[in-house]
Amino acid sequence: MRIGSVALAGNLTLAPMAAYTSWPFRRICRRFGAALATTEVVKARDLVRRIPATLHILDYQPDEHPIAGQIMSADPAEAAEAAAILNELGFDLVDLNCGCPKRRILTDGMGGALSESPEHTERIVAAMVARSKVPVTVKIRAGRYRGKVTAVELARRAAGAGAVAVCVHPRFAEGAATLPPDWTIIAQVKRAVSVPVIGNGGIHTALDVRRMFSETGCDGVAIAQAAVGKPWIFMQAEGLLRTGELPPVPPQETLRAILLEHYAGLTALHGERRGTIMMRKQSCHYAKALVNGKKFNLAVTKISSTADFLRAVEEYLGPAATPAS
Repeated sequence: MRIGSVALAGNLTLAPMAAYTSWPFRRICRRFGAALATTEVVKARDLVRRIPATLHILDYQPDEHPIAGQIMSADPAEAAEAAAILNELGFDLVDLNCGCPKRRILTDGMGGALSESPEHTERIVAAMVARSKVPVTVKIRAGRYRGKVTAVELARRAAGAGAVAVCVHPRFAEGAATLPPDWTIIAQVKRAVSVPVIGNGGIHTALDVRRMFSETGCDGVAIAQAAVGKPWIFMQAEGLLRTGELPPVPPQETLRAILLEHYAGLTALHGERRGTIMMRKQSCHYAKALVNGKKFNLAVTKISSTADFLRAVEEYLGPAATPAS
């Protein structure tokens, strides 16, 4: 898949998720076959002010290219300045978040609130494109309010303003969080624009990835929560698409190594105590695929040191364990 001037090695991408898609996890997903990863979203206003915590969220490693940086904003000038800064930081793509459903974000007119005003979103995208030397993309939802689909118009306007790809999550920002995503909306957007359309939402397994391609005609699939705790889903989906056969879950020793690599990355990024605490949230997802995973997860719920974490790994995830079914 090609996104503007950026050629990707495949058509499966890792979607951004707050508190999850920092570089330790992104690198693992890339190694398993994610052709592109996007940073956790940051507010353009905080990036323009160069707030240290915001810059920290945008940390990435040299081997992550191509990589996209994602911002949210309701102000064209602010978004344009933030796009220019992402260029300075070396990102290969700049992504505008038009889909975040959090209440405080909607109240600020950002994220999913932009679905309500395709015309204003068009102005924001145009301003970003004018300041960015790298391709600009957008992540959109079905619409802001349940039953009012604006994704097709929003995608058309964004592409007309210079966006070179559109990622579509076919749920509404408000009023439909518990409803399944409507993949027909992805298909509608695909028919409406000439730029690549990436589908997102409702992916739980590699089989879902294949089904999304088949049912929507999308150019790529962005995997989010389904990759948390099982980054090998990219390898499985890629193998299924290529051969028609579903590759098995990696063996227990590989899962253990992935867990330890992720943990080491988090402590390198955040320090021992915070990194260990953050790994608790990750461990409960890895535990689902690990023999003795439940016992391991219970053991790490209150620890905050590397010594205690490694002790739990050795005790519950040792070489004698076998792959989960």
